[in-house]
Amino acid sequence: VGRDADLVVLDADKTFRVEPAMIHHRHKLTPYSGRTLRGVVERTYLRGRKIYERGQFSEKPSGVMLKRGGA
Repeated sequence: VGRDADLVVLDADKTFRVEPAMIHHRHKLTPYSGRTLRGVVERTYLRGRKIYERGQFSEKPSGVMLKRGGA
């Protein structure tokens, strides 16, 4: 009670074909390109706020940069 939650709403029965244009990484190379996979993320909630819905991100990234090492 009173805590934020991270949650993913998944449709485990849906399938999709992996295409480089749909990848949200700097490098579009993936061994899954062209393959059909099962399980589609419908929505994602981060700390209780919706950040993703059906292929669209809701806002700018809200993460915090973590620095390694000492001071």
